[in-house]
Amino acid sequence: MVLPDCTDQYLCSASAELLEECFFDLLSSYFRKNIPKSIAVGVSGGVDSLALTYLLMRWKSLHCPDLLLVAFIVDHGVRSESSVEALRVSSWLRSWGVPSYVLCCQKNIGNGQARWRKARYKELFLACHAHQISLLMLAHHQDDVLETVWMRRQALSDWRGCAGISSHRIQWDVHVVRPLLAWPKQCMYRILKHIRHPWIEDPSNRSPEFQRWKARCVIKSFSYEERQMFWKTILALAVKRNYESLKWAEKVNFVSVAGGYGIFKSSSCFQLPVLQGARVLSQWICGIVPRASPLRQESLCHAWRRVLNMDGQNSSSIVFTLGGCVGINTPEVLYCFREWGRVIPEEPPKHLSKGPWIWDQRFLFFHPTKGPVSAIAYGKNLYTALLPKVPVLPKYVQRLACASMPNISGGILCHSGVPCPIFALPLEYSAFIF
Repeated sequence: MVLPDCTDQYLCSASAELLEECFFDLLSSYFRKNIPKSIAVGVSGGVDSLALTYLLMRWKSLHCPDLLLVAFIVDHGVRSESSVEALRVSSWLRSWGVPSYVLCCQKNIGNGQARWRKARYKELFLACHAHQISLLMLAHHQDDVLETVWMRRQALSDWRGCAGISSHRIQWDVHVVRPLLAWPKQCMYRILKHIRHPWIEDPSNRSPEFQRWKARCVIKSFSYEERQMFWKTILALAVKRNYESLKWAEKVNFVSVAGGYGIFKSSSCFQLPVLQGARVLSQWICGIVPRASPLRQESLCHAWRRVLNMDGQNSSSIVFTLGGCVGINTPEVLYCFREWGRVIPEEPPKHLSKGPWIWDQRFLFFHPTKGPVSAIAYGKNLYTALLPKVPVLPKYVQRLACASMPNISGGILCHSGVPCPIFALPLEYSAFIF
């Protein structure tokens, strides 16, 4: 979590100027080694995202004027007035000197906050890749954490889920950072009221049909002591989850291979029991082919058992196909990359395909032509340079790995991120970033 020593009482009594100083100190601590060239911020027009954008704008103007700060506004198209609101928010940001882009979701994204959230994240990640930005900041706050954990408890989530929202997470090779998780929502109101700036209220936040509304009512009914106890319980679990993530990050020995990874059998994750191993496998697969819904636990466990049962065998063989990926066992390395038969993408969204690049739901290609993306015979220009020059890579695996890559002449491949079970990272952890 972020700023675990700050209490509600301290933050709620702080002036807008003091909150600004706290935010600057937080970013200075996080970027103590190097400041990124660019930061994206997700903006809805609500009080939370506008407050975060204002704080980032102030930090940029006072401490790092060369930083490129870009705002992405997602228009779900669910409400008739959403397009007008998106343009209004864009004009507000323009007056702050923050360039913004309105991202329109594809039609028929469905109903419900979960579906809207998935569509929103997809558009944000696509936009980050299109603008070659590796850090996305979001404005989730303490009330969001408390509400989320309450809902997860109702759904009988395990302790990792009850550790709250991640302050730093890597998704689709984008570092998602939430710097305001320790701040109660009323801090955001104080900031915007201080600068006398309007915001937009989402009517779905007051709709009793959503579980989030029920959770919000429960949290508001808490006494100060109950809220603090709940928050400290979440913090303790968050520290435990962060420690677990860092431990596994240090113990996974891997090499990038074309459309995926090779994970060395010496990695300690291969000593895990089936249930935990299945969770690790899920992270590997979703790191190669992102999904809108989780993989089935039964299928993951079956695949992990096959991996463990192949230990000690000298021959190379396919041990599983799952989630659009294929797993190939060799004596020293387990290779996991995209299935060659599933590389041909759907047509990119029209509002994202105007530039000189192609996105196939996992890789982003920058190239000068508008040629098609396809997976064809081995031996063509299939990014053979990405194959590691290690003696443990059999020709059989090379052939299949190359076949998993799209056939485009030239270009830059935005490769995948760290293939380890990083469920959450402490905000100050920046070993992989930039």
